[in-house]
Amino acid sequence: MRHLHFFTFLCFAFAATSALCSDLSAPQAMIEDDPPECSGVKASFEMDVNTGCAPLAVHFLNTSQGHVSCEYDFGDGNTLTGAYEENNQLSVHTFNNPSMYRDTTYYVTLRATSGVCEDEMTLAVEVLSSPIADFRPVNPYYPADSPYPAAPISLENLIPLPDRDQLAYLWSHTDACTDHANNFSDEIYPSPLNLPDWGTYHITQHVTAPNSICSDSKTLSINIILPVSLFDFEYEQSGCWPYEVTFSYFSRFGIVDQWDFGDGNTSNEEAPTHVYMNAGEYWVTLTVMEVDQCGVSTGLASNITKKATVHLCSNADSDISPSNPLKAWVRNELLHVTGLTKDEPLSIYTATGTLVHHSIATSNEAMIPLSVQGVYIVRSGSNTVKVVSGF
Repeated sequence: MRHLHFFTFLCFAFAATSALCSDLSAPQAMIEDDPPECSGVKASFEMDVNTGCAPLAVHFLNTSQGHVSCEYDFGDGNTLTGAYEENNQLSVHTFNNPSMYRDTTYYVTLRATSGVCEDEMTLAVEVLSSPIADFRPVNPYYPADSPYPAAPISLENLIPLPDRDQLAYLWSHTDACTDHANNFSDEIYPSPLNLPDWGTYHITQHVTAPNSICSDSKTLSINIILPVSLFDFEYEQSGCWPYEVTFSYFSRFGIVDQWDFGDGNTSNEEAPTHVYMNAGEYWVTLTVMEVDQCGVSTGLASNITKKATVHLCSNADSDISPSNPLKAWVRNELLHVTGLTKDEPLSIYTATGTLVHHSIATSNEAMIPLSVQGVYIVRSGSNTVKVVSGF
């Protein structure tokens, strides 16, 4: 610093006739350089970063010399004062930017002082605008689960104006099975989103500032669940004893857990074939485990129950009926069957219901070896005939 001498003012107030005043009134004597002891005060500091997205945390290292105290002025209305013994300690300050689309520059000044001596140093910090993503689904059920099929879901952009209209957008969602992002809009206000299936969907709003550096994302989840009524099975609901029936399950919303045929027998096959060996009514129950879109069980079970009726038809008690084309007899340990229809299944059961033969007819007759005497039930299509093997 430079100091104006008190004696100079005295010389102007009185006559400048003395040798003393003539010396002091010389131009070079009006201002005097900082005293030698001030030359040792040197303000200096370092920053780990000088640009970045808001909020930007900057670490400062005070490398000043010859000072007793120092003060940072961060240029944003905040200051920090330190003493000499804190000289080599790191200080940190976080700079904010109130705008999501305009970058801001702050000028940081460090003043080092020692008595009447001081020095200062200034560096710039550029705080880039950084957006904050914010939106919500507009859905009558959200945030609760939505029933399938879900109505189109609107997405409300909650970023405040005027920032909202200055940002770049990318909207995406992951499907219920993978984490692959399906981009569906780059608009500020996207069209309603159609979610085609059931399961959990993760919807993401990604926003980027005009500087193309700073961005933010927000993700919300929507869960679409299945109604339990979307499970069913089909079968021929009645038939003659022995009643052989194939059950067909159809649904893309669950997997077969168990069939209970109502006669003490069960199956875990998806489309089982079962033979009822006694006339009567049976209640068939299918238990289905619900799955999500990816085929993973949700742990929820649904039951469907239907009736199967087995009739004691007359053609099962006689060898030949006028309306029954099947004929069967045993000779030389061979069962001869005629009246078959090509490509129809041929099944032979013991009197206790054990299946001993099953094939597809390749012509209108067949011969099947029999090694055990007894009563057999022969069935092809809807026709049934009983035969006794006595050899």
